[in-house]
Amino acid sequence: MGYYDDSTLPFYYFLASQFATSDRFFSPIPSNSAPNRFAELAATTAGHAHQPPQLDVKNIFQLLDNAGVSWKVYYSDVSASGVPLTTLTNFVWGAQHTDAKHLAPVDCTNVSTPCASGQTDYFTDLKSGNFPSVALIEPGFESGRDEHPGNPVQLGAVYDMKLIQALMSSPIWKDSVFFLTYDEAGGFYDHVQPMTAAQPDGIAPKDLLPKDPAGDFTRTGFRIPLMVVSPYVKPHFVSHQPSDTTSILKFIEQRFNLPNLTQRDAAQPDLDFFDFTKAAWATPPTLPNQPADASCAAYAKNP
Repeated sequence: MGYYDDSTLPFYYFLASQFATSDRFFSPIPSNSAPNRFAELAATTAGHAHQPPQLDVKNIFQLLDNAGVSWKVYYSDVSASGVPLTTLTNFVWGAQHTDAKHLAPVDCTNVSTPCASGQTDYFTDLKSGNFPSVALIEPGFESGRDEHPGNPVQLGAVYDMKLIQALMSSPIWKDSVFFLTYDEAGGFYDHVQPMTAAQPDGIAPKDLLPKDPAGDFTRTGFRIPLMVVSPYVKPHFVSHQPSDTTSILKFIEQRFNLPNLTQRDAAQPDLDFFDFTKAAWATPPTLPNQPADASCAAYAKNP
C-alpha cells in the first residue's frame, strides 16, 4: 500500500484542504469505466454491469435540453481518425450528442485535430463569459493526462490546475462550482467498504459473466476522490455524508428545477459542501506550484 504526499501533488492537497472534499464519496456501481461513466450521466446503466451498448436512456443532457439550459462537453483528446474522445461519443450514446454546439475542445491549440472555423474552446469561453450553464470536461484519455495507472499522475494534476486556474481568473468564477472527481478507480486498496444504494429503476443485471458475483445495482463501487471548488464552498470542509457521483446529477437537477432521472439520483443527499449565504472564496486563493517532472521517482510513500 502507498500514497502520494503533498511533495508530489501539492495542488490536490491544497484544493482538498482549503476548499472541500469528502471521505464517503463513491463510484455508482462496482464495475469498470464504461458502465460507471454511463451511470454518472444517466443514474442507471439500464441493467448493464459491463460495457453498455449505445442505449436510448434518458441522461442529464436531455433533461437540460428539455428545460432550455445550455450545456457543453469539452474534450481534451481526439482519436486517430479525428473523433472527439468523450464519454458521449465513445462509451455511451454514440452520435446522439455530437452536435457541434455541444462539443468543443478544451484547448484549440492542444488537440490533434484543429478547431473548426469559428469554434471556441474552454479557455476562450471562460474569458468571454460565454460559458454554458453546465459543462463536462473530459480528461486526456490518449495524452496521458487522465491519471490512469501507468500514467505519471503529475501530468493530470498540472492539467487540472490549468483548468481551475482559468476558471478562477474568469468572469464566471463568482457563481461557479467545479467538481473534480474520477470514474471508478479510487485506489488499489481501501479500508472503506462500498455502501448500499438505491436501486435505480428495477432493472436486474442482464450481462453478468460466470465469474461475476450476484448483484442487483444496490451497492456502489469503490470510494473515489472528490474536490469541490467554488466561491461558496465552506473553507477546509470534509463531508462525511455518504453519496455517489449521481449526487452531482441531483445537484444539477435541483439548480435548474429538473426532474430526477432514476431512483438512484433521487435518493442522493443534498450536498453539504456549500454555504450560499456568503462567498468565502470570492477572491480566489493563490495556487501552489505543481511539479510536472513526470518522474515521480519516489512513486508513492509507504505508510
